[in-house]
Amino acid sequence: MLSVWKKTKELEGKIDNYLDFFIEASLNFKEGLLLYLRKNMDKFVEKARKVDELESRGDSFRREIENVIYMELLIPESRGDVLAIIENADSVLNIMAQVMIEFDIQRPTIPDFSVESFELLLENTASCVMEMVSAIRMYFKNIQEVRNHIKSVMHFEHECDQLGNEIKKKIFRDNNIEPCCKIQLSNLITLVQEVSDKAEDVCDRLSIYVIKRLA
Repeated sequence: MLSVWKKTKELEGKIDNYLDFFIEASLNFKEGLLLYLRKNMDKFVEKARKVDELESRGDSFRREIENVIYMELLIPESRGDVLAIIENADSVLNIMAQVMIEFDIQRPTIPDFSVESFELLLENTASCVMEMVSAIRMYFKNIQEVRNHIKSVMHFEHECDQLGNEIKKKIFRDNNIEPCCKIQLSNLITLVQEVSDKAEDVCDRLSIYVIKRLA
């Protein structure tokens, strides 16, 4: 029994370490795109590579956790839920890496009038990911606190929707921007918004697992 308890605590430690990838990736994501807005391309590329590296390492770490859960037959009563949480969260890392890759490939020109709103969008996106991580951590440490963090995720996701849509409106109403550039910018902003959308999706599922555990 002691051995099983020890292995379960070790698994929780691995999950905690896995979630650290999200914290670091979200910070590099935000800082990298802020550098892009300031036209510091060399530093932006460094941050983009860092996010890509974190996404790759996170994938490897996730697979290691999944193998431990299956092979050690740990937490049988909630194994499926824990695996789903980890796999769903992985989509957030993936989309952050994808955003950075697309900005590096396309190198869009961000209109000056949208820079301030774009900065706010990035701040809220990073905060949304941070709160998602806190919600997952609390699922293992203090399940009563999960809902508070989920509420924060919903708040930041709503802010991202509002900010992103407002930027897109201004872009499409500006006659000085070429139609093809408007579409390009709109698609990239939507891709940024997808980070918070994915975080919200993770928390939607997480709220169900919380109800199951508390039932």
